[in-house]
Amino acid sequence: MPPVGRPNVNNSYGPPDYPPPPFIPSISKAKAEGRTKVPGTGMICQYAIRNCKFKYTYIWLNNGLQFWTKPILINKNFIYCWIWNNLCWIYQKLAITDIHSFMCY
Repeated sequence: MPPVGRPNVNNSYGPPDYPPPPFIPSISKAKAEGRTKVPGTGMICQYAIRNCKFKYTYIWLNNGLQFWTKPILINKNFIYCWIWNNLCWIYQKLAITDIHSFMCY
């Protein structure tokens, strides 16, 4: 799990009412759909991940960690989201540069 941050955003959106979907998406599908780092930039497409706001989103990090999230705010540097830790939702801030791939539903 990534380190807990203290987001500078008004956490007015509570955690999701339900756990995430009961499956793990295929990273191959994420790559095929272009939901991975853009070659030469080392970053994912910020505009593509903005479509995941308020949707269940599976994220693969550069360090190999992977988990379900529900983003509530996405800007050019960070994603403020709820992360599922297999028991409950935890509020976090993720750096866009730490994300390798993603899929949202």
